[in-house]
Amino acid sequence: HNNNAGRVKIMLWTQGASSVTAGGVYTVSGTTAGNYPDVDHNTTDNYYIVAYRDTNNNVTLRLITSSGSGSSPTAAGGSHHIFPAARANYTGPRVCYHPPSNKFLIATGAASQSDGLVGMVIAPTKSNGSMNATGSDIGLTTYNGTTYSAAGGMQWDMKYDANSQAIILTWGVRSGNNMYVRTIKPNSSDATLEFGPIHAVGSSGQVHLYVGLACDTNVGKTALLSDFS
Repeated sequence: HNNNAGRVKIMLWTQGASSVTAGGVYTVSGTTAGNYPDVDHNTTDNYYIVAYRDTNNNVTLRLITSSGSGSSPTAAGGSHHIFPAARANYTGPRVCYHPPSNKFLIATGAASQSDGLVGMVIAPTKSNGSMNATGSDIGLTTYNGTTYSAAGGMQWDMKYDANSQAIILTWGVRSGNNMYVRTIKPNSSDATLEFGPIHAVGSSGQVHLYVGLACDTNVGKTALLSDFS
């Protein structure tokens, strides 16, 4: 929810058998503006992580909790800048929860589109909202020494797939060289990632924009969405 002078807000809704109950609204970004918000839910410990870019273009996270049905969300602690530097290409962020490791993968664009996407593994503490992020940025779109560029804006997405127990990342390239997809697994013991190979989807002459995906746990397949020419 991004309005009121560009502030990022969250509202929790409770789905009943025949109705939806709206809870209160919490302004995640406080009195300042925020852009490109995203959210995911920790199904193990029952809290949300909201990611957005602040007015200085820093990727910022907040841990949000709720006491129950239709209730108002609250923040367990202060906001946190995860990446060591602001990101100038306005790509992302995205946040995805990985249940097997009980960690989140936070991803955003690197300093330039040609450097692709970078990520950071975090292990939040629900009681005080702190974020445990260690190490340097991890390149998410590099394979066998080659870094694949990524389009600006929100032309990429990532979701958790329960069948493979991996996060599936897909992204488009503004120059029109395919759409790409790969699997990523955060490790339980440390802040590293296990990568699958990068697969190209479509032909090199197509321009893929506004990509998205959804994972079907019933049939073990993933749907990729793209507006291409």
